[in-house]
Amino acid sequence: MNSVIYTPLFLEKSDADTLFNIIYQETSWTKINYFKRQISHYEYNIYRLNIILLQIEQQFSKKVVGAFLNYYEDGNDYAPYHADKYNCDTCLLSLGTTRTLRYKNNTTRENIDYVLHSGDLLFIPNEINNDYKHSLLKPLHF
Repeated sequence: MNSVIYTPLFLEKSDADTLFNIIYQETSWTKINYFKRQISHYEYNIYRLNIILLQIEQQFSKKVVGAFLNYYEDGNDYAPYHADKYNCDTCLLSLGTTRTLRYKNNTTRENIDYVLHSGDLLFIPNEINNDYKHSLLKPLHF
């Protein structure tokens, strides 16, 4: 997991909170019951998010080819363990409530946790999906 890059406060909290509210209001969400979340395929219609995607491209020298938005309404919404099958590197920009993203090694069962606060960014190389599954955990109080 040495190739995962964690960038705390990629966005300042106030900027992250503003972006969260804009995205929430301007996005058409689809509820996915088996994943316990709402999703949307980003249509590049939110100017502030477009600027952030350009910043991500510059920081990691990678071209953003698509974006998916996940909305977790409360602590009951979560993502069960899975490996992404996008066949490319991914970035996760956390907005809203602090949540834990857990990676579990497929062989050793070792857990690696990332506590993501609003504005934090995680760059995940595609090859991580060969050896690990990940889950956005429910908070302990749910």
